[in-house]
Amino acid sequence: MSALLWAETLDRRLLSVPRWLQVGCVAAAVAACVAVGIHDVPRPYVDYSRTVLRGVPQPLTYGPDTIADVYESSVVLNDPSDMYTKRRQAQTAIEAATWSKTASSPYPPAALLALAAVDAVGTRTGVGFYGVMLILACLFLSACAIYCLQTRWYVFLVMCVNAPYIAERLVYVQDDTYLLMLLLIMGAMFLARARRPICHLFMAIAIAVKLAPLYYLKNVFSVGWPRAVLMVGIVTLGLVLPYFLWTGYGSIYQFQIHRKGHYLMNAVGAAAFVLPLTLLIAYLEARLDFDVEDRIGWSVVPGGLFLSLTMNAPRHLFVALLVPDKRAWRTIAGALGFAVSHAFAGAGASTSTMTALVGVVLVGYVARVGWTTVRGDLGHPLRTMDMLLLRRQPAAPPLTGVDKLNMRQTGQ
Repeated sequence: MSALLWAETLDRRLLSVPRWLQVGCVAAAVAACVAVGIHDVPRPYVDYSRTVLRGVPQPLTYGPDTIADVYESSVVLNDPSDMYTKRRQAQTAIEAATWSKTASSPYPPAALLALAAVDAVGTRTGVGFYGVMLILACLFLSACAIYCLQTRWYVFLVMCVNAPYIAERLVYVQDDTYLLMLLLIMGAMFLARARRPICHLFMAIAIAVKLAPLYYLKNVFSVGWPRAVLMVGIVTLGLVLPYFLWTGYGSIYQFQIHRKGHYLMNAVGAAAFVLPLTLLIAYLEARLDFDVEDRIGWSVVPGGLFLSLTMNAPRHLFVALLVPDKRAWRTIAGALGFAVSHAFAGAGASTSTMTALVGVVLVGYVARVGWTTVRGDLGHPLRTMDMLLLRRQPAAPPLTGVDKLNMRQTGQ
């Protein structure tokens, strides 16, 4: 408990820092991220050897995701009906050497149409596909900085501890579909902060682009039937209807099974771990009355964790935890968990370290609910499920002396 009180005292002191110093620190962090990202701009896009940056090393080719997505965009722009069969568009030599046609951008139609639009805009403006995605990466970074300045400014500085890895993923590799998803989620966060219900539709579109925030669909039970119908309709149009429209669409959901050994076994094990964690998040959202911003931020965590465990790829959970937490804890757990494990144990241990720290955060929230309340809710599962889905708060059982002491110490 003393650690929690210490953290809350530190939080109050950081929030009392003069505004000009907060803005200055965040601006310096943005500048540091840009400086780090300069190293990851591919030479085919901008050749530093002819500029004042000639001494800066550069990747010799575009990142693998850029190569795949540029090819897929050309397929869509040539003939949208060929989106998944890819019979009418040949690959260049470097595209074929990097990815097979099947492995190039196995994403839902909303993502592929968005990437094709990016390619078209890049061609029209002269900045190219890579240039538009780089602009979007800068936009995401700026959105995070602005959001943190509106909530807890120091969270952005913690995020930037992993600036080299963020730059690698967004500037060199260009996780294009994840970047599109993150931008939609940040848009939803700002709209939720402004109390605009359209934020729920942004989240539905984010799900149609990338499955990671699928957990957010739980909220259809509490947003009112008109918005619920729109949300379900968007997700259905984006993920289900394409099965009847595009030949080969179903292959994107089987892609990893053929690509990675023991995928199904990993998926079963991951689901067995993630499902209870998801129920815990839903319980805390209801019992602590998390607002829409909180729910949006946490909505990516179950999907990101499931993908990380299934594919043994920490980047999925890392990206999920990039969405800034106005309460700070989720972001700090993700940033420090990845940074520490990546520095001392390598990337392979990052998923377990981030998960452990996120677990600590969740346990801390459970303590805020009160253990007597938790035991009472476990004893009435139907009532508790009604609370999780419809956000109808049942009366809490009487507090014990320990619960009252905990609440006094945590300022509740």
